Amino acid sequence: MLAREPRIRLSTLVVDADGADAHGYEPVYIGGELTTYVMAGGYGHVVGASIALAYLPLEHAVDGTAVEVEILGERRPARVVEQALYDPAGELLRS
Repeated sequence: MLAREPRIRLSTLVVDADGADAHGYEPVYIGGELTTYVMAGGYGHVVGASIALAYLPLEHAVDGTAVEVEILGERRPARVVEQALYDPAGELLRS
């Protein structure tokens, strides 16, 4: 069996949710086209932002990529973040 390169990556999205957070299975649009669905989401109280996880094609799983997440029938702007939102340097883990 030949190993294949991955075509998708689990990515973190910060969503401009305006009080309505993604929870799972919300559509994700890139360039106006349905690309994937949210796997999980919610409000991150520690980081003060609405966050969602979605598998994105590698070419879009890049820091700063603009996407849209449809929540309650409205497409809301979101962006991909590559760095961990909480304790990105891992200092708390090592303390």
